[in-house]
Amino acid sequence: MWRVHPRTHEFQIVCEGTSNPYGIAWDAEGSAIVEACHWANDHLFHFAETGYYQRQAGAYPPFTMKIGSITDHGHQKTAYCGIALLDTPAYPPQYRERICVGNIHGGCLNMDRLERDGSTYLAKGEPDLLNANDAWFMPVSAQIGPDGCLYVLDWYDRYHCYQDANRDPDGIDRLRGRLYRLRYKETPRAPSFDLIAESDDSLVSRLGDRNIFFRERAQRLLSERLSNHEASSDRRQSSERAVKLQALVLDAKAHANPVFMRSGH
Repeated sequence: MWRVHPRTHEFQIVCEGTSNPYGIAWDAEGSAIVEACHWANDHLFHFAETGYYQRQAGAYPPFTMKIGSITDHGHQKTAYCGIALLDTPAYPPQYRERICVGNIHGGCLNMDRLERDGSTYLAKGEPDLLNANDAWFMPVSAQIGPDGCLYVLDWYDRYHCYQDANRDPDGIDRLRGRLYRLRYKETPRAPSFDLIAESDDSLVSRLGDRNIFFRERAQRLLSERLSNHEASSDRRQSSERAVKLQALVLDAKAHANPVFMRSGH
């Protein structure tokens, strides 16, 4: 897991390990929940900075204490791809705040429930969110949209792995990728919006939105504005934004509101 410093553009390694981590989701407290592809019983990890995690291959630095997964179960098959946190009011309570991962060998979307386990989590298996009736269905990415619904990118091919594609390159399907919107009953479309054009105050208020889509994008835009103005001569605007965000963090009434508590990372 890596990051790029927004001002210096320095490439920084945060932590290392797992096997083909094809997805990352941030929970309400800012923890990184990472999906790993190739282990039946170790498909979810809770990443912390400087950690070294169980990996499929490769050496560890001397005296390293490797950290395991947070799962106590496996789902069907062993090829997971894509992850989303269903932190959205568009679904009923039994689905909300669940971790959803794509399973390309199983042709389905698996679900896990996070339970507190000391300073980390334990992921408990839940019934599948979706099972396809088509062997070509391969969910490789899942994202919450502005309407709160889950959008699923379907690779849609007969071949899961490069070995099969190398054996039969003409058999690769290059035309029929699909995108699904998974809605609950008659969930409406989101009204039009333009977050880039919104004021700082409007974006700050969106940090308490019940839909993780708006919380994460408002957080990113505010961070970009802070970085851009700190790098320029307009430090007054940067300071004003920082003061507003600090006031929200220190506001006891805001933290008594569970909506704002869920926007805490």
